[in-house]
Parts: sequence; C-alpha cells; structure tokens
Amino acid sequence: MLDRLDFGSALIAGALGFWSVAGCGGGEESPERGLEVVVDRAPEREEPRGPRGDNRFDEEGELLESDERVGGLILPRGMTEDEGVDGDKRYFTRIRYEKVLRYIGPRLITGEVERHGDVVIYRNARARDAVGGEVRMDVRVVPDVTGGTRLIVRERSAAPPITDESSAEIVERLNQELRQLD
Repeated sequence: MLDRLDFGSALIAGALGFWSVAGCGGGEESPERGLEVVVDRAPEREEPRGPRGDNRFDEEGELLESDERVGGLILPRGMTEDEGVDGDKRYFTRIRYEKVLRYIGPRLITGEVERHGDVVIYRNARARDAVGGEVRMDVRVVPDVTGGTRLIVRERSAAPPITDESSAEIVERLNQELRQLD
C-alpha cells in the first residue's frame, strides 16, 4: 500500500511540476482559469518576392523571365548554367521545383509530356514564343536533393520546313533550276 501511495504521490508531484514549468515561459495568471500557457510560433517563411528586393519573382510570387534563352525558351531568373554533358545544356536554381515547373510548362508546346516520379520531360517541344527558326528540344525538370531544381535541355535538329510540294515535284523543280544554270 505504501508503494502505491509513493507512486501516486510522485505522479501528482510530476504533473504539478510540469504545469509550473510550462507556466513560467510567459503565461499570465488569471483568477478565472489559473495559469494560461502562451505558445509563440515562428513566422512561416515565404520565398522572397519582387517588392521585398528579390527580382526573381513578381508580386504574386511567380517566376519572372530572364534575358537568357536556350532553343528559343526564355529561362526564368535565378538559373545558373552547369557544365553540360553530351550536348545537353544544364541549369540549376535554388528555387523550388514546383515553381520552376509552373514556369516552364506553359512556355513549351508539345504533345509528348512524360512523368517519371517527380521528373517531368517535355519531348520534342518547341518554345511558345520562339523568335526566328523553330528549334525542337527535350526539356527535363528535375527536383534536386538540395531543395532546388535542375533544368536539362537537349536541342534536337531543326524541324524541316512545311511545304505543299510532293517529293516528285521538289525533284522536278530542282532539276529545272539546275538546267537553267547550265
């Protein structure tokens, strides 16, 4: 019986000790409710936006265009070029994957979008606002283990021009031009 009382007493003393310590950190004593515990939370950290000095984002927090292009695609601000492999152009940014994906997707035209886990590949794509010749490319948006994003672009050969002439008509026209040169 004595053991039970000791254990019960220890349990009550521990609970009272907990409440007294919990009340020491800024709580106020109220006659109606006893001790009031106030928990201060750290403010949630947002990614910097344009008005606060970070020129990578607009007022809504969306990425802005940079002056750099690859295959006609205007890259977002904040991308740095890494060393490419096998003709690929590789870029890295500390900006979150979701934001980069939201920027890149609408700027490409393709019917071939693949998703392998978190990696998104736009195959045989062309830039929506490309100036000059049309360049086809494969664009990969890959989340980086550091929380940033990798962008890998492989340019394909330029698409052949669209023509209404058949192959036989093209050969005949070229032969006529050659005869005129003689």
